[in-house]
Amino acid sequence: MEQQMTMTKGREVEVRSEEEGFQGAWFRAVLEENHTTLSGRKKLRIRYMTLLTDDGSSPLIEQKFIRPVPPEEEHIGVVLKEGTVVDADHRGGWWTGVILKKKPEDDTFLVLFDSPPDIIQFKRNQLRAHVDWTGCKWVRPGTEELDKSMFCPGTIVEISSVKENMEVVWVPAMIVKKVGEKKFIVKDCNKKSIYNGGDAAISTATVDMCRVRPTPPPVLSRHYELLECVEAFNGLGWRQGLVTIVLYGHRYIVRFEATKKEAVFQRSDVRPLRVWENGVWHNGPKQNPVKETPKKPMRSSSGAKMQLLEEEKDKEESRKRKRDQKQNESDGSCNDGDVVDQPFSPWTGNLTTVWPFAMKSPYWKTCESMEGFKSVPPQRPHFSPLLEARDDLREWAAVGMMVTFYGLLDQVKDLKPHDSTSKISGLSVSLANLEKNGFDVAAAQSRIARLSSLKGVRDEKAEEKRRFEDKIGEKRSESHRLEETRAELKCKILELQRLYAAAEETKEAVDQSMVEMKSSSEIIAQEIEDNELEFRETASALW
Repeated sequence: MEQQMTMTKGREVEVRSEEEGFQGAWFRAVLEENHTTLSGRKKLRIRYMTLLTDDGSSPLIEQKFIRPVPPEEEHIGVVLKEGTVVDADHRGGWWTGVILKKKPEDDTFLVLFDSPPDIIQFKRNQLRAHVDWTGCKWVRPGTEELDKSMFCPGTIVEISSVKENMEVVWVPAMIVKKVGEKKFIVKDCNKKSIYNGGDAAISTATVDMCRVRPTPPPVLSRHYELLECVEAFNGLGWRQGLVTIVLYGHRYIVRFEATKKEAVFQRSDVRPLRVWENGVWHNGPKQNPVKETPKKPMRSSSGAKMQLLEEEKDKEESRKRKRDQKQNESDGSCNDGDVVDQPFSPWTGNLTTVWPFAMKSPYWKTCESMEGFKSVPPQRPHFSPLLEARDDLREWAAVGMMVTFYGLLDQVKDLKPHDSTSKISGLSVSLANLEKNGFDVAAAQSRIARLSSLKGVRDEKAEEKRRFEDKIGEKRSESHRLEETRAELKCKILELQRLYAAAEETKEAVDQSMVEMKSSSEIIAQEIEDNELEFRETASALW
């Protein structure tokens, strides 16, 4: 529909910006003066409605950058879909972009902008169909054909980032635009900049193609094995590590290869190690290989720990042979005061793993006397983390763990319904720390989980009971107030009844007096009438 644009003072218009960072955006403004063809001026003074000038003045804008406000009928009935050219309400103006993806579950749209390159998510009420003003009518552009290649705009990928310790971390990102043949403009998916943040800074970066890879194929729920190479999501990205301990409840302790630090992860934050090479995904090594070397092994990996354990086992067997030789030379008996540096049978059972220390301390007997020791199946701890400790401290630390373990079991059995949630969760955390050393805490953790659930239900019921008691107290106070009001009203009713009776009595007296007065008035009226009759008769009598 053709129409003429009238340049009159006070008219609402849209002004296209040519400033850096705002090119092509349309901002709402009001004309500050009338346009006259006689003056020959090519600029008009306007006042922005959503922007502020540096000096607060009304700038002069060339007429070619001014257009009418698009009428509502140009947007009504337009179906927004992928490839539709739209204007997005962003940073105080209308920015032209193309819809990349529609999310029907929440009626939002991902919109691609060319200048500056960016992808932002908008709600439906923040978008309008784009139309161009030709000078006399509005023209709607056609739907654009979207790129569907592997690394097209809007695709979620992963970007490699090298840390100070030379560790490679893969960070989730979104492709915004391809630059030349070997670079991409990407946007960090971990930041809120993908959403319409008003005045939030645009967060994009240009990276080389060699640092970009697709998102690995999704992994169905699976179990990860001990010493399996995996990637764990830590901080803002996926880091390569090794499963060192499998915990209860689909949790894993993963040691990062670069930093040698460990952390606990849920199964949802762990995935198999995969390598993107020549456009194809390849499975990484299933387990971290342990290299054999005659030199003293390093302590920085689980493989090295296992090697140290084997050395400890050899030393233990050597000590055992020496003891056997001494016993053969003597009478074959052992005095009660002698300390035999062999693990007690209750701890080892059929355990084949050798601990990283010799059991010499008499305090192991203390563990056997504890109540929990008699009711819990024999434990099979490996104490491998103690390889990081000094040799002379390992056994004492292990004894402390044993005492702590059975002490924690006793504490679990002694839990009361009124114990705090923090106490129960603290027991769970302590058991999880012991689990790193090979203690079987599944039964205890299961019981704690059940007790926590019961505690949660009880606390909810107690809170519900407290709310009812509060309401009962409020109702009791309200009942007391109503009783007082009722008593006051009853007193008022009695007083009103007394006043009513007095008024009735007074009214009867007044009525009686009124009857008497009325009777007297009638007698007087009759006397007056008789008097007037006599007066007329006297006056008219004959002489």
